[in-house]
Amino acid sequence: MVATIGHHGYNFHMNRRREEERRPEHRLLRVATRHIARKGVQSLEVRNLAKAAGTSTARFYQYFECRDKILEDIFEAGWSIIERRISERVIVSATLEDTLMGIVEGALDAFDDDPDAVSATLVLGQVTIGQEVRKRLRSTHAFGRFRRITDGLAARMSAETGMPADEAMWTFELWFGAIARVFYLRTPLGKRRSEEDKKAILATVRRMLMGGLIMSAGVGGAGHPSND
Repeated sequence: MVATIGHHGYNFHMNRRREEERRPEHRLLRVATRHIARKGVQSLEVRNLAKAAGTSTARFYQYFECRDKILEDIFEAGWSIIERRISERVIVSATLEDTLMGIVEGALDAFDDDPDAVSATLVLGQVTIGQEVRKRLRSTHAFGRFRRITDGLAARMSAETGMPADEAMWTFELWFGAIARVFYLRTPLGKRRSEEDKKAILATVRRMLMGGLIMSAGVGGAGHPSND
C-alpha cells in the first residue's frame, strides 16, 4: 500500500520520497539545505557536508562542480516553492495593497510547505556571499519567474500613481528587501510558524505598507484604509 500525505492540496507518495532520500545527491541537498537554514552558509564545508550525508567528498563533486553550485540548486528549489505559492495568492483584480499582502501570504504558505528550503533561500538572499555568486543565484529560473511578477506590479504602480517606471521599480525592490528582512528576523528559520506568528508578521508588513515605504508612493491612500 502506498501511503500519501495531503498538504495544501499536494499529495506526496511516501515510498517515492524514501527512495529519493537514499540517493546521494538528494541527501547532500537536504543536509546542505538544513544546515544553511539553521546555521547559515558561512560554516558550510564540503567535507563536513559529505560526511553528514553519509557519502564522500569525491562523491559530492560527482554531482556538484563546486560548493557554489549546490547553493544555486538550493536557491532554485526554494524560489520554486515561493514563486508557486505567490502566484496562487496574487489576484490581478485586487487592489494593489491587497496584491502586495497576497505576496506576503504566499511566502508564508511557502514556509509551511518546506520550512528548511524556504529558510535556506531567505538566508542566501540576506547574507554576504560575493557578487558573482549572488548574480548566479539571481539568474535561476524560479527567481526570474518571480521577477516577472514584481515587474508587472511595478508597472501597475507606475500606471496607478503616475510614478516614473524606474522609481516604481526601485520602490518595489526597497519594499521587498525590507519584507525579506522582516522574515529573516521575525520567523523561526527551519520551522513552521504558529498562526499567532503569521498574524504578527502580516501586521508588521501592513504597518510598513501603510506607514511609509509604499505610502510615500501614493499607494494605499484614500479608499484603502489599514486593517490594523
